[in-house]
Amino acid sequence: MKNSKTKNLREENPKPIECKSDSGFKRAARTHQSDYRWLELHCSFDPNHKYGKYGAYLKWNDARDGKNFYSPFWGKIKKEISCRYPDRTSIQLASIYANMLRSEHIPFNIFVPMRDNFESAKKVFDELIGVGQIKKIIDIKIEYAPEKQFALNDGTSFDTFIRYLHTDGSIGGIGIEIKYTEIGYPLKHGSKEEQDIKLGKNEAYANFTQHSGYYVESISNKPLPNNPLIQNKFRQIWRNHILGASMLNNDKIDYPLRHFHSITIFPSQNNHFMKVIPEYEQLLSEYGKRSFRGVTYEDFFKILDEYYTTKESKDWINYLRKRYLF
Repeated sequence: MKNSKTKNLREENPKPIECKSDSGFKRAARTHQSDYRWLELHCSFDPNHKYGKYGAYLKWNDARDGKNFYSPFWGKIKKEISCRYPDRTSIQLASIYANMLRSEHIPFNIFVPMRDNFESAKKVFDELIGVGQIKKIIDIKIEYAPEKQFALNDGTSFDTFIRYLHTDGSIGGIGIEIKYTEIGYPLKHGSKEEQDIKLGKNEAYANFTQHSGYYVESISNKPLPNNPLIQNKFRQIWRNHILGASMLNNDKIDYPLRHFHSITIFPSQNNHFMKVIPEYEQLLSEYGKRSFRGVTYEDFFKILDEYYTTKESKDWINYLRKRYLF
């Protein structure tokens, strides 16, 4: 009887304190990730850590062991992170390794396993951008941006960049932004971003907005300080979209493109993006609408499930669903 009580106590899920700033989906997602940490990963939390006390943040020894990532691909993911961020310290990598709630780690869990079958990846992305456009996938890069001095001249990058051979023989690209609990973010007063946008210090923003052909005339010709595109809710979507525009027919960068599509992937329970994506699409021209798509996790995982058919792939897709949907 004594052993039974001890076992029950050990299996009880310790509850972290509530994060008072959470609301709606973020609160539910934090609870889900905290439960996943305990029930699936069998990892405790640090009640004295500034982020760990809320439950969805791994202790460093567990983070260092790759618990935030899909375990069968941990070796490949670890190598990818090391190659992508060779100079970052453990503290600087903590948001990727330890934070279960933000989206920084998610591209590694989705797109590194995708690389094992480029033929299936071709079918997934061909369905997303319009059937019959992709002949083959050339590369899948995590956290990528073209040479900034020849593009937007800022720090904008794609969470994932797909380079492919188009059926017309030219090169195309897909820039992907992954969201989880994130919403829009305010411009920091005095920041370079604020100066570039509101004071017009980065001419590339206005140039590519106006000449990309992505936006209706009333938007493309409106000065940026008064343009709806710079609003908190649109700004990152807009910058990723025109980053792709800056790569079109640009022979100064490593990967000049003839075709580009911007895709934002987000959970359907993230009401911010469920509302903002259709609002952003209202600002787009017909050409712009063909180059942009918002996709929910639920729909994206369903497409993965259709084209990745091995047992190993099914295990990976089931992991994604269990990890991020609830």
